[in-house]
Order: sequence, then structure tokens, then C-alpha cells
Amino acid sequence: DSEKIQLIDLKESEIKDIASLKGGYRSIHFSNSEDYVVLSHDEALTLVNLVDKEVIDLPIALKGIKYTPFLYGEAVYFSNNDTSEYHNIYKIAYGKDTITSSLILARDRDLRLPKYDGNRLYYLEIDKSQYLLKAFNPGDKEIQEYTSQGVVYDYSFLEKDRIIYTYSDLHRPKSIRVIQKFGSSSMDIVSDRVDHTIKAEYREVNKIPTYFLRDGKCQDDALVGMVFYF
Repeated sequence: DSEKIQLIDLKESEIKDIASLKGGYRSIHFSNSEDYVVLSHDEALTLVNLVDKEVIDLPIALKGIKYTPFLYGEAVYFSNNDTSEYHNIYKIAYGKDTITSSLILARDRDLRLPKYDGNRLYYLEIDKSQYLLKAFNPGDKEIQEYTSQGVVYDYSFLEKDRIIYTYSDLHRPKSIRVIQKFGSSSMDIVSDRVDHTIKAEYREVNKIPTYFLRDGKCQDDALVGMVFYF
């Protein structure tokens, strides 16, 4: 059965049918400046022109799911592992004459949630079960690290070169933070900080990243619990 994709126009209070396509949808990204939406479904990426409703199936030879596609200019950025152990970041450009795909960034760990803005690629790097927010400059190949611990769940771009992101770590169960794109210090917008003496010790258990927790005030080495993600 086909699934109907709709766009809600809040200004006009109108619901518009975009497309009706088959497949299990995973994510969708809308670009107001480009008048396109990109859909990730099954192992494919599909572009839909919001003006003439043209549906374009992007030809990609990569195997596997194309995660969290992001539209910028005439290109789509996405995460995929093809035949690799790790998820890398790819770009597919859809000009009027040709459609080309290329590898943008690969590391010895998973890279997820790519977004492009200005001249830099932003993404989450998964390191020891921590989701770290970073930016990559394709020009000089430099990488800027915004977070060095904890989990960034999602992020968006704001005016005045700022990034807003949702975040948690051992001392912040939930928070919303803002950081300058070219800065290093974050500001809490919403935060419930918890002060305690619990310490986290990273280990790999059967090749699974695991954190063992213990009270830092204890004199012995007794480990009292473990979590897989926080």
C-alpha cells in the first residue's frame, strides 16, 4: 500500500498532498529555499519538487539505509555504511544535467545526523556510546569539536552563527543548550543539573560499549551498576 506524504502550511492553514509513494519511510527533510523535500525510505532517497510535484528517485549505488538526509543547495547529505563497519557521510548532488554521489567524511567510528551550513559539515560522532557534536571543513579538512562527552540528541542552526542542541550527560539528565559555531563555550537554556559523586568507568563487555557506575566516595572498588547509554 502507498503512504501519503503531506505538508502543513501554517501560514495558509492548509494541508497539501506532496506525494504518494510505496515503502517504509524513515525520515524526511524539507528545504524552504530549494522548494524540495527529500524522503528516506527502504534503502532509497527520493526528491519531491513542491512546485510541480515532480518525483525524482536519486540513483545511489550504496547498499543499506540512507539515514537522516539533509538538503542544502542542490545536494543531499546523508549517513550510510554501505559495506563498511561504520556509518560514513555521503553527498549526492542533483544538478540539472547530472546526479553524482561522493564520500565526504569517514572515520573509524559511526557518523550520524549530517547537516550542512555555510562551508562546513556538521554531524554527530559516536565514540564509546557518546554522541559528540562536531563540524568538518571540507576545504582545510579541519574538525571542530563542540562536545567532548555526553549525548547530543538533535541540533539546529539559529541566527547569528549559533547552534541549539538537546543534550544529556551524567550530570545533566536533560538540557537544551546554545553554542556559537565558531566558539567553544555552551550556554544552558533549559537544564536540570544533578550534583552527585557517582563516577562512570568505561569498559567493553563482549565488545559492547558499557559504563560502570560507582559512588566516588566509596573506599573500595565495588561497582554497583551499569548503563549502556546515558
